[in-house]
Amino acid sequence: MRGRRPAAQPTLVVRARAKINLALDVLGRRPDGYHDVATLLHTIALHDTLTLRPHRSAIQLALAPGAAASGVPLDERNLVVQAAQRLRERFTVRAGARITLHKAIPVASGLGGGSADAAGALRGLARLWRLRADAATLHALAADLGADVPFLLRGGAALGTGRGDRLEPLPALPPLPVVLAWPPVAISTAWAYAALDRARGGRRAGTRPGQGVRRPDVAAAARALAAGDLHALGAAAGNVFLAVVERHHPIVRDLAAALRRHGAAVAGLSGSGPVVYGIMEDAGRARAAAAALRRLPGVAVSLTRLSARGVTVERRPPQRSRS
Repeated sequence: MRGRRPAAQPTLVVRARAKINLALDVLGRRPDGYHDVATLLHTIALHDTLTLRPHRSAIQLALAPGAAASGVPLDERNLVVQAAQRLRERFTVRAGARITLHKAIPVASGLGGGSADAAGALRGLARLWRLRADAATLHALAADLGADVPFLLRGGAALGTGRGDRLEPLPALPPLPVVLAWPPVAISTAWAYAALDRARGGRRAGTRPGQGVRRPDVAAAARALAAGDLHALGAAAGNVFLAVVERHHPIVRDLAAALRRHGAAVAGLSGSGPVVYGIMEDAGRARAAAAALRRLPGVAVSLTRLSARGVTVERRPPQRSRS
């Protein structure tokens, strides 16, 4: 008598895309300690990859071999594990998952890598566990994990207000080339907000910021994006963190200026940095700009493109378990 064939093991491959901030203004500190912001967000093709396989009960997170992700925690400090735990609690799930994370988005770069991974875990695990999780439920779980997670779940382009988690979808731009330049400096989000508060004299939302802090016209940038006017977007875009960051790290200012000299229609700091991006109108200019920036000492450069997508999930053909 033949034994039973081993059960097929489903595998899901999740692509969690990064973001850039086309415009970012911090309006002030809220009573709960967070900051109100107005930001114009767009996803890019650069992405982390999560591979999900079922496990009887545990949540196991591992880094893919060769992944350049020094310092990434693999326990409850990681937003992927937190997302899995929140999803299990919300839907009373007993099953677990084996999650392998391949990092391509630079860590602590301003590109939202950790938040993208959390968004990928939410959507991917909801499918792996066959949960009836509607968009509103996933959005609420995402917002609880971080301000950027709801946007990175859906992707494309959006105006974010509140903590950045109240989203107004906008038309995404075409898949234009994007040059990313990562200078050899470290900038924590907490430091950037504290420096900005000091520059503004610790003032709250609705007050006029201190001297030397240039505020972008987020509303004008959103109108330009909706109209598909790249040059008007470049004129209105900006990042309120740039003034405080470049005082301590002038290379950030220099990189943005270099990208503009090489033809970037929109160039700026993403998040609180340190990555600087340039949106180019053609691939030739993008390659030329990337080649020039790669000659700068210590600057890491990569080429990607704008994307209209957020998290995507694909199913690999099932493999028979050997155990």
